[in-house]
Amino acid sequence: MKMNRVLRRREGTLVFEADGFTLALSFVDAPVPDGEAEHNAKTNYLWKEAPQVTKTHVAQIILAVFTRSGSSLDSGKLYSKLAASCLKLPNAIGIYTAGTVFQPEPYIEMAELMKQDDILPLLNLVYFGLVGTETGMGHTPTA
Repeated sequence: MKMNRVLRRREGTLVFEADGFTLALSFVDAPVPDGEAEHNAKTNYLWKEAPQVTKTHVAQIILAVFTRSGSSLDSGKLYSKLAASCLKLPNAIGIYTAGTVFQPEPYIEMAELMKQDDILPLLNLVYFGLVGTETGMGHTPTA
């Protein structure tokens, strides 16, 4: 991802163009409201500590990738790269996206695979919604 030009920069917000897309990052000096992230962290069956780790978050970065003519596939790849870059920040504890909270290291590793073979980071973009229950594994209820 190569930043072409900064469109807007103000305290806590950065909007820029890269690879034919508009990307936005906003820092919010507050946790995700109403325990939403903590609640959804419980659905990550691959990261048992997700709820406990997510409870420690005190701020958030909101990410967005917009396109006017690019493909959804390329938008998803760029989002994964942007998110992985943010997860490399020293205080990043996870990413709340796709209905759950993902652990930084596996998310970054999946994004890094795109450098080698232009692999789609499917596990970064799609959450399969299995949750542990008292009787085994089940699906995540949808609203």
